[in-house]
Amino acid sequence: MEKKILEFSRLLRRAGVNVSLPQIETAVKAVAVLGLNRSDFYQALRCTLVTEKADLPLFDKLFNLYFTMPPCRQETDKNTATSPPQAKENDEEHQQEVKSSQPGDEETGRNRDTPAKQISNNSRENPIVLPQIKELEFYHLQQSGVTDVEIEAIKHRLALLGQKLASKYSRRYRKAKHGRIDMQKTVKCAFAAGGVPLKIKYKAKALRKPELLILCDVSKSVAPFSGFMLQLAYSFQNNFRLVRSFLFVDIVDEVTPYFKNESYRQALDKAFTKAYFAQTGISDYGRVFALFAGEYCPGISNKSTLIILGDARNNGYPADKASLETIRSHVKRLIWLNPQPREQWDKGDSIISTYAPCCDYLFECRNLRQLENIINRDEVFI
Repeated sequence: MEKKILEFSRLLRRAGVNVSLPQIETAVKAVAVLGLNRSDFYQALRCTLVTEKADLPLFDKLFNLYFTMPPCRQETDKNTATSPPQAKENDEEHQQEVKSSQPGDEETGRNRDTPAKQISNNSRENPIVLPQIKELEFYHLQQSGVTDVEIEAIKHRLALLGQKLASKYSRRYRKAKHGRIDMQKTVKCAFAAGGVPLKIKYKAKALRKPELLILCDVSKSVAPFSGFMLQLAYSFQNNFRLVRSFLFVDIVDEVTPYFKNESYRQALDKAFTKAYFAQTGISDYGRVFALFAGEYCPGISNKSTLIILGDARNNGYPADKASLETIRSHVKRLIWLNPQPREQWDKGDSIISTYAPCCDYLFECRNLRQLENIINRDEVFI
């Protein structure tokens, strides 16, 4: 039983769900108390391993895949917890499946690994579940295989993240010699003078909405994530003073005009039919950086933030670190969001370490949760 729960928790983590060790231990205890009846088992894991409502659909899908249960259609209800369909003929099979993974009587507490160690040691992938999880692309990144409602939910959440990032700037203030009184700092200074406000502190709006440059790889190697990355670029369009978007494969073209005053689908259709960003269909980062530096850098503001969305797979073409350094010298900061898992960096034709020194920040970003964590870090964008 513990082995099954540990492996399932590990799959949830990989999918982007935050599952802590205490949650796993609580889940094991809950299952021990409630038993292995399928409905009780489902509720025990659901209540202990999921803390955010947004993760429930993903939990249900992974639960059905991992425990080989019939697909279930969730019914949303504010006051009543959902449960998987009750199929009596499968309940005994489910209990036997979970029981089969329990340790034997000869295994004592002394030689059993702790849950943390078991998670670390358990590196094998479930051959049945993993391909289907990849199809989900963890946290609904791909548009294939998800419903229209889920796609709209992704767009809505990305838009909220864009608004959240933009609000970081609108709330910031700087010191000023006149304008609005900063009561907090004025009172703080007054304590040094016995409570008498001898010196008035002022505050003024410090930061404008920044200029963003989005450079997005749309080659085949990042095809599962292209929709996610393009939605991200599109969601920023209406939340910042100036956003310029660029698509590339082995050449680069600006698609900013197609993203203005258009729906996401219309913007995408125009960008892919009118822009010229591929000759061979195989990504060539070195060439793209050289073209970008020569054609677009002269018109870039040094207050801009450049966000590169791509996996740095160069398909054997030569790197061009010098061109990326030139680009970096023209912007305020350079942030690289890589949709590939970190363990795949610098393997095969990935040359991310070549370009890493040019970046102010380099993150793995393959799902909404990771993106949200990045946006929550003030030092990255401010």
